[in-house]
Amino acid sequence: MKFLKYLTAFLFISTTVHFNASAQKDSVVLENIISKSKRLIDEHPPEKVYLHFDKPYYTVGDTIWFKAYVTMEQNIPSLLSKIVYIDVINSKDSLVQSIKIPAVNSVAAGNIPIVTPNFQQGNYTISLVASDQHSGVHTVSFNVTVNANYVPFISAIS
Repeated sequence: MKFLKYLTAFLFISTTVHFNASAQKDSVVLENIISKSKRLIDEHPPEKVYLHFDKPYYTVGDTIWFKAYVTMEQNIPSLLSKIVYIDVINSKDSLVQSIKIPAVNSVAAGNIPIVTPNFQQGNYTISLVASDQHSGVHTVSFNVTVNANYVPFISAIS
């Protein structure tokens, strides 16, 4: 019986020492991971792309006017990305149009004419990619609805 008590105490102490030793190793590895992550973020800060449209919906024949804003952490304008790539994708996941616009002082502005051969009534996804040679590629998608042609009602004033 005494032997069992000593064996249990020995196993408990050796297990505790083993776990404490491995916990020290984990903290060194964890500190290494944290320092490398901080260095990566400092060297290659992540960017966000925001898109602003002139209207909430469009009709065939309209023009989509937009402005893209490239920002960094805390919405500070980013001067890293020099080009914003814009893809217009239809509801069948087919590429309708692709354009490349320069970003000047973290702002890119342009337009997409909605012409009949390429555009029809339906939902479209506008995908933005701001890329530079330092921080990789960041993709953001927005949905745009294109309605059928309509004739506005004009009343005569007599």
